[in-house]
Amino acid sequence: MAKIVDTSALKNALANIMQNEAGAQAQTSHAQGAKPLNIDQAMDILHKVKANDQNPITQKDIMACKKLDAPAGQALQKAYHLLQKVEEPACERKFTEDMPLPQNWLPIYVLESGHLRPEGDIAILEDVVVPNEFIPLVDESMTYLWEVHLKWRTHDGANVNIGNRENGILRVGTYTDPDSGKTYHVCDWKDIDDGSYTLYFERKNNEPCLSLVQFNN
Repeated sequence: MAKIVDTSALKNALANIMQNEAGAQAQTSHAQGAKPLNIDQAMDILHKVKANDQNPITQKDIMACKKLDAPAGQALQKAYHLLQKVEEPACERKFTEDMPLPQNWLPIYVLESGHLRPEGDIAILEDVVVPNEFIPLVDESMTYLWEVHLKWRTHDGANVNIGNRENGILRVGTYTDPDSGKTYHVCDWKDIDDGSYTLYFERKNNEPCLSLVQFNN
């Protein structure tokens, strides 16, 4: 699945690059007969790569900027790679058999439609509207589930459908462990067969970090 990029962090990185290389970019723009672009104009070019500006910017969109014949495209590429080089503390992932969700646990959001379309080694989640606050959790969860389980459900590159009568549904919410008192963001995959998982996320640098995996079969 395409990795979702934090737009504000990208914009800050872009600002630093355009400030540090203002002279060089001005010369390049002049030599190419192009007007120098400010940060907002550069971000606007990135948004125009999207079919719908309301959707989050993804890694795939950043890579599409290679096709832009403009200083903004080059700057956006550099900004993205700069973000990739920032080292963040790794989230220690553990597997557990001791944290099944209680039967009366209620989700806040349920992903119960759409499909995963295989694209190389990844899959793209399509035909679904996910509320903005749940996009990072759904993205991380479906990426993990694709790697460990769902990719074996596709045949000859066919889509993997989501739904109660398809391959399964993803329930999203929160859960507080009564023993530790720690509250997790939870994504609970209810599989049609023997591939149900509950994924427990913590927050690291304001991003979901998968810390506990409960296999439920």
